[in-house]
Amino acid sequence: MNEIIQQTLSKEEFLYWSNWISTRWPNSKIDTKQLKSLYSDFSHFNDDILGQACVDQLDKGDAFFSWPQLKRRCKEIYHEELKLKISKAKDEKH
Repeated sequence: MNEIIQQTLSKEEFLYWSNWISTRWPNSKIDTKQLKSLYSDFSHFNDDILGQACVDQLDKGDAFFSWPQLKRRCKEIYHEELKLKISKAKDEKH
């Protein structure tokens, strides 16, 4: 089951996506103190999950960025990936 464990988000990756968000939604003003707090909210996801969630929110066409929506989408993607990895691990056992 070790293959189910995933790499977590680095601070540099989180800063990249925070800048990406700020560029696309200028209304998402984020200061350093907020970044530290937000990083702890998202650090257990990986770069691919956060990136996909960011792009998904952009593709929805929302005029305003929402951190709660982003976290909810990260959780959805994480659970989808986890289910696939568990299913794959079970299939490989049989």
